[in-house]
Amino acid sequence: MLSGRLVVSSTERFATFFPDQPLPASTALVVAVDGDLIMGRDGLALDADGDNVPGGMGSAEFRTLSLTRVPGANVFGFVRDSYSGAPIVGATVRVDAFPQANAVTDATGRFDLIDMPSPAFFVHVDGSTATNTPAGMMYPSVGKPFHSVPGQTTQLNMMGVPFDVFLPPMAMGDVQAISAAQDTQVGFGDFGLAQLSSLFPEIDPAVWERVEVTYPAGSAVDDQGNVATQAIVMPVPPTRIPAPLPPTLDARLVISVQAMGATNFDVPARVVFPNLEGLAPGEKASFFSFNHDAGRWDNIGLGTVSADGLMIESDPGVGILAPGWHIATRQQVKLKVSPPCRELDYKDVLKLAKAAGDCIKKFDKMSAIIALYTNVFNSLAQIQQKMTTLRDDYNAGRITKEGVKAGLETIKLIKDPLADAYKAWGNSSHLI
Repeated sequence: MLSGRLVVSSTERFATFFPDQPLPASTALVVAVDGDLIMGRDGLALDADGDNVPGGMGSAEFRTLSLTRVPGANVFGFVRDSYSGAPIVGATVRVDAFPQANAVTDATGRFDLIDMPSPAFFVHVDGSTATNTPAGMMYPSVGKPFHSVPGQTTQLNMMGVPFDVFLPPMAMGDVQAISAAQDTQVGFGDFGLAQLSSLFPEIDPAVWERVEVTYPAGSAVDDQGNVATQAIVMPVPPTRIPAPLPPTLDARLVISVQAMGATNFDVPARVVFPNLEGLAPGEKASFFSFNHDAGRWDNIGLGTVSADGLMIESDPGVGILAPGWHIATRQQVKLKVSPPCRELDYKDVLKLAKAAGDCIKKFDKMSAIIALYTNVFNSLAQIQQKMTTLRDDYNAGRITKEGVKAGLETIKLIKDPLADAYKAWGNSSHLI
């Protein structure tokens, strides 16, 4: 059991757990929610297991990263200005849980991290300590995962392609006060607008004036619940962010939304972004945010193109969940991933086949495909049984070349009947 604080959002739509101590390293953790113990304003228990029935147990599993330093697992990289490309000198790369491993960028913007955990660890690149920050500016701090290889010195890379960490300078004149008593709309400041005119000279400047982020009253808070009082919205070229966009995402502009000192929004912040994708009025778009805690881009919901086709407005209930980097792009399906199941063996397959067959027999119109259905699952069961035998032989050290050959021959013999049965089963789907 872990002790900590459970903070319910002011909307009462979600809660955040803040552990009192750092989570244990290299540990599988299970988060369980007992819906029978949580009552809603409507007097009904929370539907924790998502079966549309009040109550029930919900759970999620994850594993924490290793904190064991690996000799020779070294990582180096460079930190640069998002607009000029110049090296940022004196930025601090803070390694989570290993302050003694922190590094400071040199005159070329380079940092070296020595003997890092492998294969992954988290850092925060803190630009506020830079010594060559332009006058009237400051650099932000960003958290992200780095990857290492035992016994090797590697440069930061994505799928083998090296990249630099880019931080945008924040003009202090563009920082705006946000209220704890009422919602505050924040848009681009003068410095940000000047950068946009340079990046997109073909776009009417009036479009940029309509970009805004609505900070709900008192919603930008840190992990201790302290409310932020200042915010800034900045444009950033998509090729000059802390790490490249994943191949599945494409955007002409990244918008950095910051609230000084805050780590999340207690209430999602509504956004209005420019429609740079050329989507039609009324068409849907997807908003993505970089999740600094998980080190990935998350689909946070949909927006709708305005009637004049110039802007994309987040749909009701959709908004930014935390300060960071955000984009709007063509609508993408938000997949629901089911929790992992335990491995099935051939006995499980037979049980499933029998149970499904018994169920099908209750429906007269389905009787014509029972035989085909059984053939398919019997073939699958034979393959699974043979693979299980081969695995057990291998683990026991008694596997032979002849045994492998015989097993593969059995699978080969089953393959064609299985394919034929599956094809016939598909052709019979009109009976359903």
